[in-house]
Amino acid sequence: MKLQRIIRAMVFPAVKFAVRNAFPVQEFIEAVKELYVDETAHQMVRSGHKANVTQIAIATGLHRRDVTRLFKRNSDSEREEEPVGVLMKVLAGWEQRREYQDKKGRPKSLTWKGSKSEFSKLVESVSTDISPKAVMSELKRLHLVKVDSGKVSLQGEAEMYTNSEADGLRQVALDIESLGLGAFENLYERTDPPHLHARTEYDNVFVDSVPAVKKWFTEIGTELHRRTRDFLTQHDKDLNPDPKREGGIRVVFGTFSHTSKAKSEIVG
Repeated sequence: MKLQRIIRAMVFPAVKFAVRNAFPVQEFIEAVKELYVDETAHQMVRSGHKANVTQIAIATGLHRRDVTRLFKRNSDSEREEEPVGVLMKVLAGWEQRREYQDKKGRPKSLTWKGSKSEFSKLVESVSTDISPKAVMSELKRLHLVKVDSGKVSLQGEAEMYTNSEADGLRQVALDIESLGLGAFENLYERTDPPHLHARTEYDNVFVDSVPAVKKWFTEIGTELHRRTRDFLTQHDKDLNPDPKREGGIRVVFGTFSHTSKAKSEIVG
């Protein structure tokens, strides 16, 4: 299978989003060039080599003037780190920790007014960098909580499906990044044990079965993520403070599904 065909298929979703949002091709190409320079320099340093303009230009095929401009830009600015999933950890703590459950083990309604409220203590047990007020505002925006008579209750599951285009695009970007990095490490770094990377595909499903299939995917996926949160809650340092154990590792477990009549861009 030709590498060009694989690259086209991988880039296709990004181009689709760019066209949908009227993102100029010149800016798209500029973003790709910047990523080429950044990643080439990163891989050179990791392999013990010095990253300079000449070597990056040779490795990427970019003009020296472009490399000089982009390399300086990347050197002058630090990469912005994605915020740790504070919201997800708050929801996980609410669902899993006994002090925030009712007698039946379900997330109970919490007091939320004031710095000594149950909700404030929950948020502060996860992070002191983000205020309980900001977390509450985001939970309301996502329709994940209901506030009534001085209490706040959790509504539905914590998968946080959203109709917001900005949030949806951000989620897609994070998913693509995590999937790509996991697959890259499996292929070229041979991590042991490897990252989970599995795919199930059937190409002749009955048309009238599609609604039932999509519903089943959603139900089983929601349950799988609930079980994942149950498990990871036991291994997260924010939720289980232990000065003797080092934290700081980001763990991602993602799921997705898709149905269409179109054939794969890769296999034809």
